Amino acid sequence: MFQKAAKLASNLRLGMSLDRRGRKAASLNGRGTKRSNQGDFDGALADFCEAIRLYPDLVAPYVNRSFIWQERGEYDKAMADANRAIDLDPRLAAAYRSRAEICQLTGKYDRARADCEEVIRLEPASAAGYYARANLHFELSQLNEAIADYSAAIERDPRHHDASRCRGMAFQEK
Repeated sequence: MFQKAAKLASNLRLGMSLDRRGRKAASLNGRGTKRSNQGDFDGALADFCEAIRLYPDLVAPYVNRSFIWQERGEYDKAMADANRAIDLDPRLAAAYRSRAEICQLTGKYDRARADCEEVIRLEPASAAGYYARANLHFELSQLNEAIADYSAAIERDPRHHDASRCRGMAFQEK
């Protein structure tokens, strides 16, 4: 479930130049992402926490740590990190995607839908927002809307196997 969601480029987009501590924090974020992708969530969490301690304005570790908290079912912590990431960079779709997933998991469907729509607005060519919104529609048994969004995700990324599989499940449910 963990995604390489946040990018150092977000900070660079804001015109931030990273000093030595910032570069160390970015390095820790990269190592944490690698650890997370390898299933070492404890090591990843430690790296993200240290990166935030060293350079609290670096957005990527907040998004990445949010996904770790989410994996652990610690939704309040996940939400706090997603919100902080949005505060730091309101143009970072990954932060809204993270918050949308948390909101969906905690039954805050209107907020989840709004965040999915923000992801789509920020990255209209990406499948991610459509896929996230399709999953929300599917959970709410809004099958026609789910199928349309899964189709939109597949149109943007024909190799998005999860969207194809889920669209098939939505057709079966109809």
